[in-house]
Amino acid sequence: MRKLREFSALVAEFSHAVDFLTIYIQEAHPAELWPNPQQSLALSISSHGSLQDRLSAAATLANAGIPGNVLADGMENMASQFFGAQPVRLCVIQDGVVTFLGGMGPIMYCPHEVGKFLRDQLNC
Repeated sequence: MRKLREFSALVAEFSHAVDFLTIYIQEAHPAELWPNPQQSLALSISSHGSLQDRLSAAATLANAGIPGNVLADGMENMASQFFGAQPVRLCVIQDGVVTFLGGMGPIMYCPHEVGKFLRDQLNC
């Protein structure tokens, strides 16, 4: 959520050529462990006990202003495992192949690196 503005700018710049998806995975800061919303990046979401809980949390994230489509990882956490996305990671997939895999967040989460990659790929 701290880099939402930077991610939103990325979406605005490239949405004409790129589909943006956010896959909501296992909650990194569940409310029962991070009771202060300021510490948990201003959203208060509990751990997911069911797929319905995760879908509800994904809807909360979408309503918080995440641009593009928001999907939810299954309870088996297959997307999170495949992309090594705990807690956050940026990827570019072209024709079914991962062509860019950003660093693991939050420290290595860098939307500007994806922007540079997309500019190079789209020649803009």
